[in-house]
Amino acid sequence: NPALAPDVVNNSWGNSNGSSTVFQDDVQRLLDAGIIPIFSAGNSGPGSGTVGSPGSYSFAVGATDADDVIASFSSRGPSPWGKIKPDVSAPGVKVLSSLPGGGYGVYNGTSMAAPHVSGLTALLLQADTALTYSQTTRLLTQTAVSLGAPIPNNAYGWGRVDAYNAVQSALNAGQIVGVVSDKNTAHPIAGAEILITPRHTGYTGTAVANDKGFYRRGVLENDYNLTVSAFGYQPQTRLSVIVTAGSVVTEDFSLPPLPTGVITGVVAEADSGIPLSATITVENTPITAAANPLNGQYALALPAGVYTLSVASPGHRIGRAVAPVTVNQTTRQDFSLPVAPTILLVDSGPWYNASQISYYQQALDDLDYYYDTRRIKFIPQDVPISATLQAYDVVIWSAPLDSPGYINADGALKDYLKAGGKLFLSGQDVAYFDDGSWFAKPYYRDYLKAQFIADDAKTDKITPVSGEIFDGLPLTISGGDGANNQQFPDVITLTDSDFAAQTLVYTLGGNAGPRVGHCLPYRAVVLPFGLEGVNRRTDRSQLLNAGLNWFQSPRQSSGFSATPLAQTQVGNFGETVTHTFRLYNQAELGAPRQVTLALNSHSWTVDFPYSAITLSPCQSATLTFTVHVPPDADWNAQDVLTVSAQSGAESAVITRISKAPAPVLLVDDDRWYDYEDKFLQALATNGITPDYWSVQGASPMGSPPLSVLQRYPMVVWFTGYDWFQPLTPDEEAVLQKYLDGGGRLFFSSQEYLYVLPDHKADQFARDYFGVLSHTEYITSSLALGVAGNPIGNDLGPYPLTFPPGYRNWTDSLTPTAAASPAMTGQSGLPNALTHSGAATHTWH
Repeated sequence: NPALAPDVVNNSWGNSNGSSTVFQDDVQRLLDAGIIPIFSAGNSGPGSGTVGSPGSYSFAVGATDADDVIASFSSRGPSPWGKIKPDVSAPGVKVLSSLPGGGYGVYNGTSMAAPHVSGLTALLLQADTALTYSQTTRLLTQTAVSLGAPIPNNAYGWGRVDAYNAVQSALNAGQIVGVVSDKNTAHPIAGAEILITPRHTGYTGTAVANDKGFYRRGVLENDYNLTVSAFGYQPQTRLSVIVTAGSVVTEDFSLPPLPTGVITGVVAEADSGIPLSATITVENTPITAAANPLNGQYALALPAGVYTLSVASPGHRIGRAVAPVTVNQTTRQDFSLPVAPTILLVDSGPWYNASQISYYQQALDDLDYYYDTRRIKFIPQDVPISATLQAYDVVIWSAPLDSPGYINADGALKDYLKAGGKLFLSGQDVAYFDDGSWFAKPYYRDYLKAQFIADDAKTDKITPVSGEIFDGLPLTISGGDGANNQQFPDVITLTDSDFAAQTLVYTLGGNAGPRVGHCLPYRAVVLPFGLEGVNRRTDRSQLLNAGLNWFQSPRQSSGFSATPLAQTQVGNFGETVTHTFRLYNQAELGAPRQVTLALNSHSWTVDFPYSAITLSPCQSATLTFTVHVPPDADWNAQDVLTVSAQSGAESAVITRISKAPAPVLLVDDDRWYDYEDKFLQALATNGITPDYWSVQGASPMGSPPLSVLQRYPMVVWFTGYDWFQPLTPDEEAVLQKYLDGGGRLFFSSQEYLYVLPDHKADQFARDYFGVLSHTEYITSSLALGVAGNPIGNDLGPYPLTFPPGYRNWTDSLTPTAAASPAMTGQSGLPNALTHSGAATHTWH
């Protein structure tokens, strides 16, 4: 039914190959049927010639942002045939749009821009149903706001569409123009509002006077009443203003001022009383006044009423007061503004159209802080330099999806911190870009004392550290009235706890934010998530307030630490064990302090040469003492001693355990999956308490040297699912010497043989593990002991189950002539071997 054909079809789709003509005939048939197709230009910008198809040969729309700047992603022309593309542009950044299922969401793209133009096209056809395709597109292009150069161009086309001007041109409407001025002074009244109401039927419109008091409004032919109003003036109404098509009707207004009273007072600094230069704003009105910097005095003439005044002066908190005004009377209202840091708020989001600065501004406004905002819209010219940052006491940096290093601002931040600045840095990808990527920047570790750990905390819940600056402020970084944009909050760790402290923790583990600056000339709060994601306005304000309060807090004047408080060292029988501990004067100012040391009860021989030590502020000392392990000590025997450290009212007790070796050493050498608990549990079930050595992991000890292995008659060494480097050649050499000395080794590894050169058993694997060859093509789903084998006899069958992500790459083994199968898989092929020294049988 042709009567049901649409007038306009929006096409928020396309092919990034602009030369494709697959749909060219279809587009032409739409045009032949009198249907206007509007296409998105594509999101492959900012390179030239990136316009997609069918937009390359149809009416195409690019995307602009709130600043009327073409979006970086918006595809550019020319088309493959040399045509200027896009034809026009429209808002396509952070556009609120309907979603399937009845919801709404904010999206970017030329797919958001094209519907604006499709809607405007429908509006034009409503204004004039006789418009042809060429007439309609000409109205769209000729009334657009000119952007870029020349006009048209391959970024904006003819410019950003202007619905008002386009429709007015289609209607051939009349206009009402005029000037609104003060009746007494004839000065223009900027911001005066003109309400245009049809006397009978029709649409009501408004106009607003510009700085020169001039207003203009296009209207349909009709008979109108005009009412003009402005703050501080009596409104005026003019009846029956007749407008005909194509006419321009001039209606000027002179408004008499309302009678006024006066609010006057002095703006001064709290505590010092020094007069301040300040701006006084009458909220919800256009009225402002300036305080005289010489004496702080100000005066405001206002109509009768009750007003809220706000007072802003750089370096001070915002002052607020409610004051009544009575005609022909004076009201006194003084302001005493507390000193505050000067604050620069850096918005790093605009250059990629993802600003979240409104959340920061809202929090600072709620806290009554005065601040300046620096928008980074264009790179590199808008990136603040060192001198810009150093003009402020505090820099708050919002990096929604980038980082300071990403835009080469790391040098300026480093200089700012070196000069004693205070930095509040927040963003979910800052750690990833500035420490975890290939272009990592040294400032992140050197100055922020933090290190990237993971790109996704996998939780939206954050817990404050007790006693720290955010204590009592649990956070959720999704939903609520936040930005709900925290897809990949980073996990970080401290690089030096002398200078930094953890303040926030993800509920699934991991550092969610340190404070930095102890014993340093600067201070910083580093949030590896975006403050904008915090789901409650009050929590965002409290989070920022706690950071700002800490920036202004005095330096620490007390405190000392002893680390680690507890530690165990293993020494061989008859050998000396060396213990260390570190004392640290945590006071940042004041006189040197003495720490007295006392050695408490112990059984073994100890050499402890200390009684006291003096430490200046921020100074530390590492102390060393030794304990002799008796040659006749039992396996696993131990001696516990404590050292008491006292400085004034502060004290610490350091515990050190010296022990003889256990019969078994458990070497934890898994890389990706942690399964030491399985081995510890198995050993415990057999009544064995091993010594434990972690090669990797959170507190890596590195590979155990030969001298350590030789303490133990038995070593259990496992690598788990490590496909990178289960055993190094050096580790093989150490194990060979250990076995040659008569050692017993239980070795468990899924990938050891696979990562050897050419995936073949090397000399060590053949001579000591007894592996002639292996295959992964026949894996095991169970382990069954081999009858008669000293290990496998009467064992199993045991099913082999693997957790998600832990793939079954078990090896099927071919033993050498000297080795024996200990267990087999379901296929009957060996998957475990035993081997011992061929002649002496001293090693196993």
